[in-house]
This record gives sequence, structure tokens and C-alpha cells, in this order.
Amino acid sequence: MGKDDDAVKKGAELLRQGATMLQESCPICGSPLYKLKSGDIVCPIHGKVAIVSNESEAIEESSAPLFVRIEEKILKQLDVLSEDIGKTSSYEDDVKLSMAIGGWLEVIEKLRFLRKESKEKD
Repeated sequence: MGKDDDAVKKGAELLRQGATMLQESCPICGSPLYKLKSGDIVCPIHGKVAIVSNESEAIEESSAPLFVRIEEKILKQLDVLSEDIGKTSSYEDDVKLSMAIGGWLEVIEKLRFLRKESKEKD
């Protein structure tokens, strides 16, 4: 079953649940968007999406999921690095490991700050 078949099946299910198909399409994949009874706008492939009226709104809206994805990847990297704690063979390796972990933690802190800042604008 292809990606298009999945979109059609999920779209049909949304209609059965009372959703309304909209004129707009998903900015990511081009599938039709659906408005749920709750008022949320969803893509049958990507889930909840936001309809924006200008480019700056689009940048703000798209950056939040990006920040989350980046943070998830960093957390996975930190998990890998944490396995090496206590297993390094030299002081220099300990310093490199702690600097790498500290650097990733700083990036997470910055990402969280940016997400919080963008939420406060809303």
C-alpha cells in the first residue's frame, strides 16, 4: 500500500468521524486538510497543522516542531555519550566527553528558551 493510499484511507476515516475536508492542502505533502469537530486542522499523513496567513507566521509555526525534533536527536546523542561516562581511559578523554555533554546541554537550553519565547509571543 502506497503513501497516497494511506492518505485516502485516513482521509475517509476522518470524514466518517465528522471532519470536513478543506480547500487548503498540507504544506508538507500536498494532501487535503481536514477540520475536526474540535476545530483542529489536520493532515491525514502529518497530523495537526496550522494554517498561516503570511511568511513570518509560517516561519514561527514551522520552527516549533523543528526545535522539538532537534532536541529529540540531541537527547539520543546524550544517551549515547552517557554510556561512556566512567569508561574513558584518560583525563583528556574525560574532558572531551564532559565538553561534548555540556555543549549539547547548552544547545537544549537555548532551544527551550526559543520555544518558550515563541509561545509567549502568542
